[in-house]
Amino acid sequence: MGAVACAVLPAVHAFGQEAPVLRGTQGPESSLVLPPPAVGSSRLKLTKPVSVTRIGATRPTLRTLEDPAARPVGLLAPAAAPAALPSPALEPVDSDAVRRRRLEEADPYEPLGVRAGAFLLRPTIEVDLGYDDNPGRQPGKVEGAAFTTVAPALDFTSDWTRHELRGSIRGEFTRYLDAEDPNRPKLDALLSSRVDASRDRAIETELRLSLDTERIGDDGVPETATERPLTTSYGTTLGLVQRFGRASVSVRGSVDRDAYEEVKGTVDRNYQTYGVAVRGSYEVSPAVQPYIQLGTDWRRYEADAEEDRNSQGASVTVGAVLDLTGALKGEASIGYGGRRYQGQDPADISGVLANASLVWTPTPLTTVTLTAGTSFDETTEPGASGTITRTAGVAVAHALRRNLVATGSVSYEMQTYDGIEREEDTVDAGLGIEYRLSRTTAVRGRYAFEKLASTIPGEDYTANSVMVGLRLQR
Repeated sequence: MGAVACAVLPAVHAFGQEAPVLRGTQGPESSLVLPPPAVGSSRLKLTKPVSVTRIGATRPTLRTLEDPAARPVGLLAPAAAPAALPSPALEPVDSDAVRRRRLEEADPYEPLGVRAGAFLLRPTIEVDLGYDDNPGRQPGKVEGAAFTTVAPALDFTSDWTRHELRGSIRGEFTRYLDAEDPNRPKLDALLSSRVDASRDRAIETELRLSLDTERIGDDGVPETATERPLTTSYGTTLGLVQRFGRASVSVRGSVDRDAYEEVKGTVDRNYQTYGVAVRGSYEVSPAVQPYIQLGTDWRRYEADAEEDRNSQGASVTVGAVLDLTGALKGEASIGYGGRRYQGQDPADISGVLANASLVWTPTPLTTVTLTAGTSFDETTEPGASGTITRTAGVAVAHALRRNLVATGSVSYEMQTYDGIEREEDTVDAGLGIEYRLSRTTAVRGRYAFEKLASTIPGEDYTANSVMVGLRLQR
């Protein structure tokens, strides 16, 4: 018997030196024990635990012989095993991000969309009934009217491993039951694509369409008009994006047309815009990407009588694209721009450009949306070269309960006419509440306030409206 033991022990010891030993029959952890490499060997040593972790699951650990707790037992164990080393320190966890992720994953009221091949569709339709005390947004004392609004919408996006195609179509029609003239149709459509020509090069395209109505008394619409005239804008953009490591350069060209419904007593206001923009950016980190952009455009009127209003614009802006996970996302920029007109009169216009579209989530239940914009717009006012329109707004949404969301918003617009003493300030504010019955159904209510103050006497107006409605979505 002793001879047998003497023969077996060296074999077992040799086996323990060359072959890995699998442990983990006790407790939640499993360990694969590898032998230490020979002196001078080029074999790679595992000196750090390797694991895949999921919230709420036990962390499996791959240990090496450097970990005393992973040493073999039985005949291969040393006479006295030292105490186990303390567990490695875990990285700090963003508790707000974890709570936000759990809310998003477990939200039973979030619409799931509809799968159609390689596309995800998100259809929505909203139906509202309300009352407006100033349907036509007219100055002075006017009669109110009840109204109904139907607003269908469809968002879609591709689910391809490469390339991307996405778009949205949003329509809206408001009909006043006691007044036909102020009826308001509206349509916004956008289709964008990205073709990945190579790992560092992409071709981007965009098609857009917008249809809206003008208020009687707006710039270019005479007081004698009987119906709100339609205005249509449509265009396309083609761009090339080239990346050089963390840096990237993009060149985009665009063509747009603005068309206005003819109204008796007004001039032809239709024109085209041709633009080019070059942007250079650098990814400081995945969360911050600053950039500088140079742009120019040309506006050309269709009517020969309006050729003096043809103009060229130029701008330079600096900004950043932000993606601070769980805190702030969006884009903001500031710069300077202007327009030079072909005729001697009107004069040129210029000014500071400030633009922003930011979403801030201070808590998992609260979302704050910040917007700002600056544009140089056309006008038909005699003696005025154009208008500088500046906007700023903030909207807050807070979940009182998972299926009960309260919203509030306020925005301010200042339109200044360059060359004449005219300025219009508009304030919009609103309060809303939404109760989600399920993933597909929600009821809502909203109050809205609008006020315009003009330096031209007799142009001021205020409007109040309330409505309740139903939203169906998939």
